[in-house]
Amino acid sequence: MTCTSPQSRNFSYGKTIGEGVALDTPHPLVEGIATAAVARDLARRRGIEMPIVEAVAAIVEGKLDIDAAIAGLMNRPLKREAE
Repeated sequence: MTCTSPQSRNFSYGKTIGEGVALDTPHPLVEGIATAAVARDLARRRGIEMPIVEAVAAIVEGKLDIDAAIAGLMNRPLKREAE
């Protein structure tokens, strides 16, 4: 339900951002807001490359807009993810 239901606060918040609606104040019950930054910071400390998490955290923090995030992700060079 968290990923696909309009009843999910995370889904609704993300959908609103995706529609271009500016959200001046983060909703305290949308746990994905804090989780994005925590996941990004943990990955950085562990030396794990997580470009989608980086993009989501930057969007939620207001440092990157959706179009720029998509362009950045889609223009990454192709590489093998696992051996």
